[in-house]
Amino acid sequence: MKQKLKLLICISILLFLCIKNLHAQQIIVPNKEFFKEVKTLLDKGYAVKFQAKGKSMMPIISDSDCVTIQKSNTISLYDIVLAEVNPEQYILHRVIEISDEDITLMGDGNTYGTEKCRPEDIIARAISLHVNDEEYQLGSSLEKNWAMVWNE
Repeated sequence: MKQKLKLLICISILLFLCIKNLHAQQIIVPNKEFFKEVKTLLDKGYAVKFQAKGKSMMPIISDSDCVTIQKSNTISLYDIVLAEVNPEQYILHRVIEISDEDITLMGDGNTYGTEKCRPEDIIARAISLHVNDEEYQLGSSLEKNWAMVWNE
């Protein structure tokens, strides 16, 4: 009986170390492949959570924060969206202008420079932000009012 218990404890410790190691490892996937899979999941109706990269959306979204996106039929002024602004060039920026022909995007942390895309280039809308095990809903009136003042 003691042998079985020792074996069970050893297996448990090994499993714990393997699982801990899996969480610590980082897998680098090229944007082309990553966003192809993201689009597939979004098309199937899933929300997708991923780690943001860069500082262009500070102070709302910092490098390494996690963002959840979801496909949306409607995009509104001051939404944060994932868009393909050029072939295989994806950005997560805020909508600052909408016209019949195009949508203008800008990162909250950018003091100048905007991107334009067509409505069909919008892949998804950001619905939540995950920072230090806390989840914050995006798209609220308060957040959009802040964005309106911030982007003036």
